[in-house]
Amino acid sequence: MIVHEISSAHHATASPVSDAPRVPAVEVIRQQAGIIRCRKRTHIACWNVRTFLDVGSQCITMRTLHDYDVDIACLSEIRLPNSGSRQIKVPGVDTSYWLYHSGPKDNSGLYGVAFALNKAANDAMISWEPVSSRLALARFKGSPHDLTVIAIYAPTNSADDETKDEFYTNLQEVINRVSRRDVLFIAGDWNARTGTVDESTRHILGRFRLGQRCENGGRLIGLADINRMVVCSTRFQHPKKHILTWYSNDGRTAHQLDHILVRARWASSVEDCRAYRGAKTGNTNGTDHVLLRSCFKVHLSTRAKVSAPSRINVAALGNPEKREALSRAITTRLASATSAQADEVSVGGQWTQMMTTIKEASWTVLGRTKRRTKDWISESTLQLSTRAHEARLAGSNERRRLQREATRSAKADRIRYWIEIAEKKETASGIGDFGKLFRLIRSASNRFCKQDSLLRDTAGNLIPEQSKKMDRWVEYFSQLLNRPTDHRTDQPISTPPAQYESNCDPPNTAEITEMINKLKDRKAAGEDGIPPEVYKACSSSLIDRLCTLFGSIWRAEAFPPDWGMSILLPIPKKGDKSACENYRGISLIDVAAKIFGSLLLTRFSEARDQRTRPNQGGFRRGRGCVDQIFTLRRILEHRYKFQQPTVACFIDFRTAFDSVNRESLWTIIQSDGMPDKLLRLLRGYYSTTGARVRMYGEESREFTLTTGVSRVVPSHRCCSTTPSIGQCDRHYTTTLAFSLARKYTSRTWSLRMILSCLETLPLRYNQSSTESIPSRGPSDLK
Repeated sequence: MIVHEISSAHHATASPVSDAPRVPAVEVIRQQAGIIRCRKRTHIACWNVRTFLDVGSQCITMRTLHDYDVDIACLSEIRLPNSGSRQIKVPGVDTSYWLYHSGPKDNSGLYGVAFALNKAANDAMISWEPVSSRLALARFKGSPHDLTVIAIYAPTNSADDETKDEFYTNLQEVINRVSRRDVLFIAGDWNARTGTVDESTRHILGRFRLGQRCENGGRLIGLADINRMVVCSTRFQHPKKHILTWYSNDGRTAHQLDHILVRARWASSVEDCRAYRGAKTGNTNGTDHVLLRSCFKVHLSTRAKVSAPSRINVAALGNPEKREALSRAITTRLASATSAQADEVSVGGQWTQMMTTIKEASWTVLGRTKRRTKDWISESTLQLSTRAHEARLAGSNERRRLQREATRSAKADRIRYWIEIAEKKETASGIGDFGKLFRLIRSASNRFCKQDSLLRDTAGNLIPEQSKKMDRWVEYFSQLLNRPTDHRTDQPISTPPAQYESNCDPPNTAEITEMINKLKDRKAAGEDGIPPEVYKACSSSLIDRLCTLFGSIWRAEAFPPDWGMSILLPIPKKGDKSACENYRGISLIDVAAKIFGSLLLTRFSEARDQRTRPNQGGFRRGRGCVDQIFTLRRILEHRYKFQQPTVACFIDFRTAFDSVNRESLWTIIQSDGMPDKLLRLLRGYYSTTGARVRMYGEESREFTLTTGVSRVVPSHRCCSTTPSIGQCDRHYTTTLAFSLARKYTSRTWSLRMILSCLETLPLRYNQSSTESIPSRGPSDLK
């Protein structure tokens, strides 16, 4: 195995702008919504860290914030490009900080501001907005009022007036958008000396400030006066060393340039504000600013979340003893769950009892999946960094040597970490664990940090609050999956053929066992959270209860309400990720519903396949895409050989499976000869369907679905094999169709016939994706 050394210009991760190792994404574990230091002090700080581009600087900075008990930190001059968020593991302790940064759009490495939040503050955050490379806004849920913090990095005093005017104009626009009821903090590197206090500034400045007022100081005071704010960093008496926030490299010059502003209404709630010279960033050359921290007594509570359910640890099923223990636990719990006869309990009650028993047994025996993060910086690197910091405070000449050793040690830790990742990849590839292999590849191939979850409304405006984002997803999918149904469903049909010769008896244990064995591993669970591995590992314990449940459904033609509920996962496509239209929704349904759907499909699939015309290749066993391409090529080759002009027209239907009118579909299926029993079961499955959107680790409210068919239930296959209506020689829900004609006029006539016949479902086609390809030159097609 060959491992290439990573250049020192990069970082110790898969991303060139992050030194926090990437980990594969996992589902959020359901947990109690927390409160940030309720009835205790909340520490809000600001710090110019000079850069976050040095190896290890982000992790060590987060360790410093943790040591100084900082809840919300406004960081400036971080130099990270673009805007985004990431989780950074704090070295040496079992906790993390979340970094939300706003930087330049290019790779200039200039400016950049960020918020560093501990877990409580991150949970309470309602929204955040990356305004520019000098401004960022974050809002937190609080009690009795919400809290808004603005992180800033002001131009230096020597900057031109145009740059300063632009910065303060943008800052004022951001302040104007903040609710008057919110507790507002503005913190960062102002590059401003406020100077002495007088009658005109007594309501803004405190008595404890240093230096002469500069031009930036006048601008700062003017901004505070307009917005009724107080510079709380000048209100508390401390030694001079705890007031100064910037130290020049000459070792003699020092000023108070960093400030924290708060609305005057809440100035009395700020209990303290002072500088801490002992804070370290871990940069190669350190920073010339010190940490400025304020103590504010406020109660912050998190927003109510509907978190996604936790996952069952199916990896433990690889142990034969665990499989046997789970099977025994399920058998025992099902036997003692109820003494009533299955026929005396409703279908919904039977399923709820069975689902609860399986989940409880799985959680008890297998446990839940946990997200584990590993420190990639070794303890020796942390010790060297601490010794270098102590030498710097003591003025020792050993500081530079120790800092170089700490940097070399961090690089060695980074290489050691990537060697570990490479060895894990090789091991996973050798044993055929491709799921783990691709998770490691994805975690190592991200060159940039994940962009923040920005979302726009229908008017193109950014949606700041999380709850409104979820409402926007519900609105989008509700419109997409609930199409108008004012189309005719009583189309005249030809004399229906004889009904399928299908078995309409309730399913037996042999059929159910066969369907369970066909389930694929490593597939996402539905709303119930039970993965297919549990059914396969404990089929002997579940087969009798499943047979009883399916028999009750078959006789009553009624389904458990949970089976109609699906979880929608938006998967991004090409285009702007802040637009809902550039996402494709993937539905997750319960595995038990999949098993029943597969059983229903097998009852009529063979009879349906015998009636399907040979030219219909979609969703046919043994008819792959390669075969269809070969057939098309042979047609074009023969027509070209005999000098016959040909036009191939490829039609792409817009959201074909999501826009089908169900009543029209039932009419078409009935006209094709579907047995009444199977048709009633299909209608019963779709009688009550709904969905919830899972995004940002949360689940939205439930909404109903009135049109469309699922791509994992029998109607998918049924739709693809539905016969044509009238003279139209095309199928109703074929996603890709083509027609061949000698002339463009014939092609136009064929297209019109297709589209007019498909209006009963209804279906529309994408003009941008519909293409015509002539096999001869334009002169031959006049």
